[in-house]
Amino acid sequence: MRFREVAFFGVAATLSFPPFNIFILGFVAWLPVFKWLDEYDQRKMSGRQLAGLSFLSFLFWNMASTYWVANTSFIPGLVAFLMNSFFMMIVVWGTGMIRRRSHPLWRIWILPVAWISFEYLHHQWELTWPWLTLGNSLADQIALIQWYSWTGVFGGTLWIFLMNILVYRYLKGKPPQKKALGQLSLAFAVPMLISLFMYIQTEDQGTPVDVAVIQPNFEPHYEKFRLPANLQIDRFIDLSRSIVDSNTQFLVFPETSFSIRDVSRIERFRPVIRLREMLNDYPGMTLVTGFDGFRFHTSTDKDKREVRSYAANGGDTIYYSVLNAAMSLNSGPMDSIPIYLKSKLVPGPEIFPYGKVLFFLQPVIEMLDGTLSHFALQPERTTLGTQEHPVAPVICYESVFGDYNSGYIDAGAQAIFIMTNDGWWDNTPGHQQHLAYARMRAIEQRKSIARSANTGISCFIDQKGRISQATKYGVEAAIRQKILFNKVKTVYQKSGDIIAKVALLMLIFLFAGAFIARKD
Repeated sequence: MRFREVAFFGVAATLSFPPFNIFILGFVAWLPVFKWLDEYDQRKMSGRQLAGLSFLSFLFWNMASTYWVANTSFIPGLVAFLMNSFFMMIVVWGTGMIRRRSHPLWRIWILPVAWISFEYLHHQWELTWPWLTLGNSLADQIALIQWYSWTGVFGGTLWIFLMNILVYRYLKGKPPQKKALGQLSLAFAVPMLISLFMYIQTEDQGTPVDVAVIQPNFEPHYEKFRLPANLQIDRFIDLSRSIVDSNTQFLVFPETSFSIRDVSRIERFRPVIRLREMLNDYPGMTLVTGFDGFRFHTSTDKDKREVRSYAANGGDTIYYSVLNAAMSLNSGPMDSIPIYLKSKLVPGPEIFPYGKVLFFLQPVIEMLDGTLSHFALQPERTTLGTQEHPVAPVICYESVFGDYNSGYIDAGAQAIFIMTNDGWWDNTPGHQQHLAYARMRAIEQRKSIARSANTGISCFIDQKGRISQATKYGVEAAIRQKILFNKVKTVYQKSGDIIAKVALLMLIFLFAGAFIARKD
């Protein structure tokens, strides 16, 4: 019986997410968890059993939904599954502790408050992995989530929990069935009807801008590091010339399209020189591209966390930082090349979380080809593009964070360019999920998106989240379209993750109340 409950949760939660998109399963997936919490309240289940069942359920969900993480590196991927499942288990176990000391009438609402708080914190800290935020499961249901422009993704999480609670109460027969069925029907229908009305009534706004997107399709595990840099630039230039003309205003390349050995001399490197030569043939066009590189430091910076060091042949110590960045390039003379540093870093490859605290793990990390340092980053969001048409230079993982993307709009961005390399996961659901999550950013901000992915899927996304000209995965491609740039600021852009912040405040009061009750 317990195994069936664990399996029910794992299967239902997994199938509710992209690419399966049986979203309605998310409205019932949590029924076993609510049942376990009730049994724990009634002393029919121990805390150890509650923790064990929860952990197994979440491990099932994590591995089935994001197994592709281990495709890049198996051991770190396995650690990620175990850690994320452990954090999720702590939320349910902690909910049980608080429920036992709370009034029976509102015990059932404690889990949603605790879970939304967890999801919010999982967006903020260095161990961040918000991929399985429940509201993400609705990413492909764009006709049903247009109100994300008010609430963001946590509105989706709240809706999913509300549905689970009402279904659970209906199945238990409390309150009376007619009333419970009426509540359930309203909770199911009203958000959908509001969203459908918005979907029909909302029109894309802004000024048409001609944008071309390149998908070079370099296999990232081997080909990208074996193919000579000049041949890679040849492919970029050939694909670009096949799609652009004198009317093209923007050209977008994916994440880490090429490497720059020293960003202080960025204009002197051969890839930049060749690309600017191409741009001279299209004077009105701006290139926005991802790149990786190094920045060198003096010894005065050696204590900064992002600064690394190595001993040169002459015995001198060289201090440097690694960066994953984006730049804007135009034709003609340029005093400086503006760059943006990716600042939501992927735990493991780009940042070792809390390395100063966990310094004793350095030998293990180095054995796995990692580092206790992290990539260089910047404190605030900035834009690239042109003065007339600034764009949000969103790099890969950054597109998963809703409120984070509001920072680009605060900085003046009128459209979003997503530059990514999803090829590390090969042809798995990972790249499909990542694309789906971009649709939510378009809805939340009411901004058009041009998405350039190294191996795919590249596309354009309009302000309702509709995808056009989606490329096939694993092919070279070049696409072009006019997208609308605007200065719109949505309710969500202005208010941010207010639902999650209220939930976190409520959780603090609930925890304090439970602590006081225990003292009494």
